[in-house]
Amino acid sequence: MNNPMGGAEISPAMQKMADEGMQQAKKAFDMYLAGVRQAFRAFGDNTPMASAGEQALSLAERSIATSFAFAQRFLQAKNFQEVMKLQAEYLNSQMQEIMRHTPRPGPRGDGSS
Repeated sequence: MNNPMGGAEISPAMQKMADEGMQQAKKAFDMYLAGVRQAFRAFGDNTPMASAGEQALSLAERSIATSFAFAQRFLQAKNFQEVMKLQAEYLNSQMQEIMRHTPRPGPRGDGSS
């Protein structure tokens, strides 16, 4: 695999190690999410804390999934231009996600509707 930043090639052993590290990190995060969800359930499914926590957790989960997908694609990038394109796509997706969860100003301009 060519080094996305130019110069020497990345060895297959290094590529394999990076892929394995990515999979281990994803597995660890999935286990963490499962633990947090279990803790929220301990509060009861119908409590405001559990509901708000689940919403926040879902948002974090989507963000991290996007980050893992980007990292996987980054590891497969063939050149610097592809790396820059991936970075721009990632930043755009993160900004869109933030905008979806940002309160919009109401008719009075104070955030209320």
